[in-house]
Amino acid sequence: MIVKFLVPFLENTQAFWAEFSKHFADNNRNEKYRLKWNNLKQTKLVQEYIKDFQQYLVVLNYSDSILCDKFYNGLKKEIKDMMLSTMFNWCNSSAQQVYDKAEEINNHLEAYKSTTPLHSTSHSSSTSSSTARANSSNSTPNFNSSLAPCTRLSIGNPVYMIDPTT
Repeated sequence: MIVKFLVPFLENTQAFWAEFSKHFADNNRNEKYRLKWNNLKQTKLVQEYIKDFQQYLVVLNYSDSILCDKFYNGLKKEIKDMMLSTMFNWCNSSAQQVYDKAEEINNHLEAYKSTTPLHSTSHSSSTSSSTARANSSNSTPNFNSSLAPCTRLSIGNPVYMIDPTT
């Protein structure tokens, strides 16, 4: 004998979604997003920070001025410093303008870093080589003290030629 039971939420679309949400929806999503949004800081590229910022912002209804303040406060110091040096007035700008300016500055900084890959290590290597030269000159007489130490090239190392016509 087969007993048929009526399942009311299968007969009505609204009832189905209400029952579905009761079992599978995240009831604390707004509070979770608010906590994540409040603790959000830029740790990677500006694009990723904007993506996370806007993802959590979807369910929160904050004013544009609050968004500007929160976004600016979460940026890395170097981005904030560049905004100040370009005299960008983030206080009187929309949130979208602040996002765009931060992204533009980040792109410039990334482009600069990619053109000078030895920028961060050149200071430490020159300091160590000058220290080594100073130590060697103190211990033994150095007849070629004005010449820089030679480095041996290996196969595959980039070699640059100075234009002979100049």
